[in-house]
Amino acid sequence: MNNKDKSSKVNRRDFFKLGSLSVAAGAAALTTLPKKVAAQGLDKYITKDLIKIHDDFPAEVRGDYVPPRNWDHVQARSFFVDAVKAIGEDVDDDIVADGQAFIQKMNFAYDNSKTGYGQADKALFAGAWAMNNFAAGPSPAGIPDYGVNSWEQKTEKNPHALFDNDYVVKEKHKFNNQQEAANHIKRAARLFGADLVGITRRDKRWDYSKFLNPIPPIARKAFAGPPTPEQLEELKNWGPDKFVTDWSSFPFVPKTVIVLAFEMDYEGISASPSYVGSAAAGEGYSTMAKVPYQLAVYLKNLGYNAVSAGNDMGLSVPYGIAAGLGENSRLGQMVSYKYGPRVRLAKVYTDFDFVEYDKPKSFGVMDFCKNCMRCADSCPTKAIS
Repeated sequence: MNNKDKSSKVNRRDFFKLGSLSVAAGAAALTTLPKKVAAQGLDKYITKDLIKIHDDFPAEVRGDYVPPRNWDHVQARSFFVDAVKAIGEDVDDDIVADGQAFIQKMNFAYDNSKTGYGQADKALFAGAWAMNNFAAGPSPAGIPDYGVNSWEQKTEKNPHALFDNDYVVKEKHKFNNQQEAANHIKRAARLFGADLVGITRRDKRWDYSKFLNPIPPIARKAFAGPPTPEQLEELKNWGPDKFVTDWSSFPFVPKTVIVLAFEMDYEGISASPSYVGSAAAGEGYSTMAKVPYQLAVYLKNLGYNAVSAGNDMGLSVPYGIAAGLGENSRLGQMVSYKYGPRVRLAKVYTDFDFVEYDKPKSFGVMDFCKNCMRCADSCPTKAIS
């Protein structure tokens, strides 16, 4: 079956996801029915016997847990090593070396003698990442407030861009009820390109406590227009003392986080760790730049503040779990029901809260992970317990 085919079909993977003999026995009878009818019956069995809905976050959080800073992960420390050192923190030499090697691979290297690493493969890789690199820049490394993920909440239309609707309109749209609001938001997100959508309350545990951003504000925005005297003065005085900020600089108090998941191409990911596999991931990141921004502009035109985010702003995995998109796993990634861990996650922070929130769901991933061990056995660095 074509992996991009999203029609209602019963396939082998769907069948084995049932997870228990009693359910599988019932599902086996469904395979004799027309495909659409069988798929509807399969959903009924799955919902009834496999998926469990939780009122609270379904994983234990240690008592000494504290939210991380956005430069506490390897991507920020690899790619923004000079900025991290400028604020007085050390970076391991091997992290610096790995980051430089990755940058070289991203921009320059290909090898036509090696399958999956030739110029044609590199071209696919470059095209897949292009939208993220242009529109969201350092978001994959956790750096916020850049490009389409700008924190700015304009209240007037940008005079320098004829069709730019990225501003908060004065009149707030009123939905009839919270479920209607959730339905509208989710339908919009799917129209823009999301494969999965969940809505949860903002949880400070999953937000970065502080933010490193060494890029001068004047260099962060699209459609910026001519620089103002204030911006030029800010650029002249820009330095490490201004690299770090926190939530006190955020333009509004978020109440809701909309979590979006994007399927990564099955055949592309199957070609990992080649350039083709990286292209599948890059296309996910480019979609992460596009869709959340569109949804943020949608919310602004309903009269509410909104900021789109990829890897920046906070931890996407616990937010995805809280929003009911999937379950935690041994490999540290969220495993979705339909696509497994083969998804990229993004978020939209908003002050809109008249909405029906989703609840976390589990369907046996962690129970399976206790015994499977395949990712831990296969991990080349033995980073998975």
